[in-house]
Amino acid sequence: MSLDSLLEKVPRPSEFDPCDYEALREYFPPPLKDQERLPLSLEEHSEKAFRKLHETGLPTLQRADEHVRRRAEDWFERVTQYAAKQKAADQVLDLQTLRFRLTRYSTLKGCGCKVPQSELLEWMTATKNLLRSPMKSFSRPGGLMSTSNTESSTPGDVSVELGVGMDASVVRLTQLSSRQQSTEKDAENAPSFGTQPLYLISTTDFFFPLVEDPYLMGRIAAANVLSDAYALGIRTPPSTMLMLVCAATEIEPPALRAGVTQTMMAGFIDACHEAGTQVTGGQTTLNPWPLIGGVAEVVLPRGEFLMPDAAQPGDTIVLTKPLGTQVAINLYQWLGQMEDAHYLHLLESLETTQQQEYGPEDTRRSVHGQFVPPSEETHARDIPGPGPAHTTHDARLSRALSSSILEQLPPAARKTLAQGRQARVHYSKIEQVLTPADICRAYDVACLSMAHLNARAAQLLLESGAAHAVTDITGFGILGHAQNLARNQKAPVDMEIDVLPIIRGMTSADRALQGGKMFRLLEGFSAETSGGLLICFGASSTERSSQVVARQFCEKLATVDDHWPAWIVGRVVPGSREARILDHVKILEV
Repeated sequence: MSLDSLLEKVPRPSEFDPCDYEALREYFPPPLKDQERLPLSLEEHSEKAFRKLHETGLPTLQRADEHVRRRAEDWFERVTQYAAKQKAADQVLDLQTLRFRLTRYSTLKGCGCKVPQSELLEWMTATKNLLRSPMKSFSRPGGLMSTSNTESSTPGDVSVELGVGMDASVVRLTQLSSRQQSTEKDAENAPSFGTQPLYLISTTDFFFPLVEDPYLMGRIAAANVLSDAYALGIRTPPSTMLMLVCAATEIEPPALRAGVTQTMMAGFIDACHEAGTQVTGGQTTLNPWPLIGGVAEVVLPRGEFLMPDAAQPGDTIVLTKPLGTQVAINLYQWLGQMEDAHYLHLLESLETTQQQEYGPEDTRRSVHGQFVPPSEETHARDIPGPGPAHTTHDARLSRALSSSILEQLPPAARKTLAQGRQARVHYSKIEQVLTPADICRAYDVACLSMAHLNARAAQLLLESGAAHAVTDITGFGILGHAQNLARNQKAPVDMEIDVLPIIRGMTSADRALQGGKMFRLLEGFSAETSGGLLICFGASSTERSSQVVARQFCEKLATVDDHWPAWIVGRVVPGSREARILDHVKILEV
């Protein structure tokens, strides 16, 4: 089954309706019973925050200019009609009348906000040199795993098995205090794994918005945090999640901020429930930009997860999600920024149009101080007047029409216009190869992929008994994470990637944008958010080759994970712990 078939089962994110969160919540119900769900009420906040913000349709048009013009003008018509019936003209001419976009409130997006890998490793080296007290079990700053700490065996000591530089932290809980041992011995229902040592697996991640729908943003953030734990092939989902949230002070009014923040939280919690993970706490602060993420933890015995360090020559490499999410979400955001700019130009042109139609000295057909287009005049005169305050409304209306419309807008409007002009420049580079409909489809696939949990893939790779190493693809791109994985292997091996499964149209877009240097998708360094697992499969104990094992994994994943696709993308060869994309790499558009 293709990704297009999977898209038919879900609401298309590019058709996001800010008022219809209940429809999305019905599609993503938590598996727990109603009484077990965390208390969260969104209806009141959604109604207050989004009552004026409705999405229009997405017509299939060949040129972006026509697509943007029609969307903006349709929205403009709705808002001006609303203004005529409900508000004085100058009260509606502000950014609150724009279509709601979550990405408007952050410059950085998704895992693209990560510090570059090379710079991060330099920071870690410098940090270690600046430490004023010795740190035991501190992972080597090159991203390599640390060795177990054998310098001390006092009760409560821990041993870092996997540390800085990889997807999650793995700490062996080597010994309990005598009091703890006594307590556990006396507990009737205490879990026991015999003499097996227990390991604490913990991971954290958070980032800024990269999609427009706050609910979907919360789901993607949760899937991204959990993915780092799934990259260890865990059978058991993380037992606890601490949610980290920043409510954006730049989102005004406060009712809108409350609605957006709580809706992001709802998406995050629902995704955790779907994974079988409970949100047990966290931290919520104010920040200029919205932010969401978390800290996931689980304690497991050694046989319940995979240490990602055993790749061998001859292994076959599999990827479980397509690439190109960064390109897709940026193209879609450019369409939105162009629409915002066109909308503001319509507001500016309103001044000239009104003066031509109604004359400079006229009251511009105001009814009880409210601007009324000719088509609405008869209906509007039946609206009850506001009483003595109408004189003030007339004065506001006259002032609004005697000065530049843009001068009345907040400073963010000028930023919006600048973003629209820059988006137009970027989009002009790819306009001949992609239509708005192509971009909307790519954005929908990217959202579907980012919100998809890697849980099934993690379970299957551990059950296969043939997975030797695994990581997930996020902010450093497929090659960046493959290089990091290669450096962590016990054996001197290289990883060669000869197939790149990429969301349809994103290859041509990447090549058209600064010759592939803007996102570096084909170079393997384009940031992915909540990307797929990159798995190295070896031959099985039944003498099946690594190719056969990998192919059977892809087939079984499609069976148990709602037809979700996976692809064989490379192989492991003898080498010096490096990774590379081959010159003759095959581009597989999906």
